[in-house]
Amino acid sequence: MTRGLIALLLTTVAGAVAVSAAAAPTVALKVAPGAIVYGQEVVLSGKIPVARGGQKVVVRAHTCHFTRAVAVKTLQTRKNGSFAFRIGPTLRTAYSVAWGKRLSRQVTVGVAPDVSLGKAGAGSYLISVAAGGGSTFEGKQAQLQRAVGRTWRTIATVSLKLTSSPTALTAVSTGTAKAQVPPRSALRAVFPLGQAKPCYRAGISSTLRT
Repeated sequence: MTRGLIALLLTTVAGAVAVSAAAAPTVALKVAPGAIVYGQEVVLSGKIPVARGGQKVVVRAHTCHFTRAVAVKTLQTRKNGSFAFRIGPTLRTAYSVAWGKRLSRQVTVGVAPDVSLGKAGAGSYLISVAAGGGSTFEGKQAQLQRAVGRTWRTIATVSLKLTSSPTALTAVSTGTAKAQVPPRSALRAVFPLGQAKPCYRAGISSTLRT
């Protein structure tokens, strides 16, 4: 056999292997919703490439601040090869699913802190920001905003203090904003992305009517 023929055969085999690998079915995975407020849950669902029940799939999570993904749950597929799992991430987390040596794509869930706004007295408004995963927003800045037409304008900024127990699973930080607003104003509290990152999205409270 000549060197040229050997080289041709090796090239053909390598090409076939590459095509086979590219065509190999993968584990499907999706998440809904893709972004939540702290305390809410998402549903991870997918399917292995064969309609077979009782197959073990391992849910892996790569959480913000951690260097690698870890297994968080082992599931069994339904008869059609599908699976589903409900989970409540506390920080931005990238999920994947392993079935044997096959691994799904990563799907990332964004998490916003739970921001609330309440009236604390005349011209005084209490902003509360709750988070988990070992995070605390003590010393961070939250904003009080008022609706002016179709625009939200910042009318006060407050520095937050940790008001929950240091050992609590949910860390609650609060601050009191002072502002005089016209009657029947629409107000909201905002914890901006610059204060929330890297592990959280920006957080916005429900609207408060004065």
